[in-house]
Amino acid sequence: MSLTLDYPFITSEEQSRFMVGVTLPQSFKIPKGFGVYEVPAGEYAIFRFKGLYHELNRVYRYIYLDWLPANDCSLREPFTFETYINTPEKTPVSELITDIYLPVKKKEI
Repeated sequence: MSLTLDYPFITSEEQSRFMVGVTLPQSFKIPKGFGVYEVPAGEYAIFRFKGLYHELNRVYRYIYLDWLPANDCSLREPFTFETYINTPEKTPVSELITDIYLPVKKKEI
């Protein structure tokens, strides 16, 4: 899982904050030196992408520039996160599947 903390079309690449982690059960004892970040509950629009990781920027452009303005919702939080359904070690790179979670809320009228 990865978490993007900044809007990619506003924040420069050098200033962008990005976290990588794993999902764990509540009972897991966190080793010293590691931290915990809980993803907020709520409604998420989920986009499934199949293909190379470096092509994900096309999906984000579509989400922010096309999908979000055309739908009856707005961002609830300023970050997205991704889950990786398979891995390059076991899957051809053209078959990699990534789910992108966009925290949304209904637009206020």
